[in-house]
Amino acid sequence: MRNAIEMVGKSGASEVYAWATHGVIHLPENDIPQKIQGMDCLKYLLISNSVAIERELPEKIRKLSIAPLLAESVARSLHSDSIKAILSVTRTDTDDEQDSGTERKVDTALY
Repeated sequence: MRNAIEMVGKSGASEVYAWATHGVIHLPENDIPQKIQGMDCLKYLLISNSVAIERELPEKIRKLSIAPLLAESVARSLHSDSIKAILSVTRTDTDDEQDSGTERKVDTALY
């Protein structure tokens, strides 16, 4: 991931945002958090809290709770509703000219 972020930065991106599903950086001897913090073009790396990380993380690494997603999945399962529908995130606004006229639905159940 570090190589990809650096390549994007060297290609002219002023800011890079990255996402990792499982932040497996919990071991104290792992120096990845410090390396990530030192990356100039990286604005932040967002990781889910699906792996427990007890150590303090630098400012550029942010954790996202998966609790709302799990709760919604359990609730939908109990009511025989679609769990797949949680992943169908679309929008109805038109932010730029390219999307003009494109209608998209926003599923705000998790927000």
